Amino acid sequence: MAQSANDKPLGPGARVELLFMRMIPLRDGTRLAADVFLPRERSGGVPAIVEFTPYSRDTGSPEGVRFAEERFAFVSVDCRGRGDSEGEFQGHHAGEADDGHDLVEWVAAQPWC
Repeated sequence: MAQSANDKPLGPGARVELLFMRMIPLRDGTRLAADVFLPRERSGGVPAIVEFTPYSRDTGSPEGVRFAEERFAFVSVDCRGRGDSEGEFQGHHAGEADDGHDLVEWVAAQPWC
């Protein structure tokens, strides 16, 4: 997998690849900000763990590294209107289930999953 300008190299010999601030499109055009931690050495897809939080996706960093080292993808996502995600934060709003559904569909469609 090639690195883009949004990818943070973790140094020589790192066992984890970080895809920083991926913008995940939702059905209404809003985009959610996510950091994706992946095992550097993988063939085919790996299982994914998703953290969908109003607090800050940055708090998932220690877990993301640990899970990626254990050969899982870890996706930490700012919910709508929080952190770097677009939209208006409304707490536990009725559309949050749709946001979660779209998020899981996006993760499942990625070549690393």
